[in-house]
Amino acid sequence: MPLPTVEHCCCCVDLITAGKIMGWLGVLNGILSFIGSFNHIGNLLAAAASIALSACWLYGIEKSQPSYLLLNVVLTTIGIVILYIADVIILLVAVYIATLSEKPKELNDFPLAFIVFVVILMTILATYCWVITNSVYAAVKERSKELPNVYHGVSRGVCQDASKIPA
Repeated sequence: MPLPTVEHCCCCVDLITAGKIMGWLGVLNGILSFIGSFNHIGNLLAAAASIALSACWLYGIEKSQPSYLLLNVVLTTIGIVILYIADVIILLVAVYIATLSEKPKELNDFPLAFIVFVVILMTILATYCWVITNSVYAAVKERSKELPNVYHGVSRGVCQDASKIPA
């Protein structure tokens, strides 16, 4: 079964443009996280990894190299699976709390319903972002097939004229 894809992001934005926007937002997020995490080495490394992944994402889109996008697609897929598992746990806890006969006074039904609503809404948005990520990858992969075999002096498959390869 193929992964779900869309033709446009948000009904009107080209997928390549949407991918570049996602990449630059990832770089910006990584830079802001990097600036705010000088006290914690783990956060610093995560911010650096975020910047590197976003830079690879942008490079892959710009140069039509789908292999540079693949790690981001795989990590996004793993993240969405973890999100679904966490959602099930959160919803089970919410149902358990809702069925308690004697609830603590600070827990009433409105905050619990609001938490469930936010969890469902964030899951829907994250799933849509995952579909966009897969769609951008598919678009770049398709675009890379349309390019000639030699791209900026670097062989992309079988070279048609070996005498023209720079030494």
